[in-house]
Amino acid sequence: MSKRLPCLPNFIHDAPIFVFLGNNQWTLEFIVIFGLILSFSEIIFFAGYLIQNILKQVKTNKISQKTYRMQKNFIFVLIAQVTIPSILLMGPGSYMVLAALGDYYNQAMNNIVIVTVSCHGFVSTVVMITVHRPYREAVLNFWRLKLKNLKVGERSPSGSVFLIVKKK
Repeated sequence: MSKRLPCLPNFIHDAPIFVFLGNNQWTLEFIVIFGLILSFSEIIFFAGYLIQNILKQVKTNKISQKTYRMQKNFIFVLIAQVTIPSILLMGPGSYMVLAALGDYYNQAMNNIVIVTVSCHGFVSTVVMITVHRPYREAVLNFWRLKLKNLKVGERSPSGSVFLIVKKK
C-alpha cells in the first residue's frame, strides 16, 4: 500500500484494524455497467410506453387536444427532470470508472466527486421546482407570504432578523 499511496500518515499504517478487500477489479466495472444498462433500459421502456399510450389515445379520440398538449408537456418536463441531474452524475461516474480501471488515486479528485454527487439531491429538487409549474407556484407563494408577514426588524421564530426592502 505504501507504494500506491505514499503520502498516508503513520497512524493509518499502524492501525489495529484489518480490512479485507478482494482484488477482483472487474466487480466494480460489472456493477457500474449493469446499473447503467438497467437504468437506461427502464428509462427507454417507460418513456416509450408513455408516448405510445398517449399517441394511441389521440388516434382513437379518447383524449382531447388540450389533454394531449398537457401530457406532451408533462413528458418533456419529466425528461428534463431526469436528464439534468443525470448529467450532473456523468462526470463523477466517468472519473470513478476510469480511476478504477487505471488504478489511479487522487484524494482531491475523490473529494470533488463526493461533493458533486452529494449535490445531486439539491439539483434534483431545484429542477423539479423549476420545471413543474404547480410546485414552482407553491414555493413562490410560500416565500411571498412568509416575507410579506415579516416586518422590518421583526424576529422570525428561529431568532433571525430579516430586513425586507420593497421596490416602489
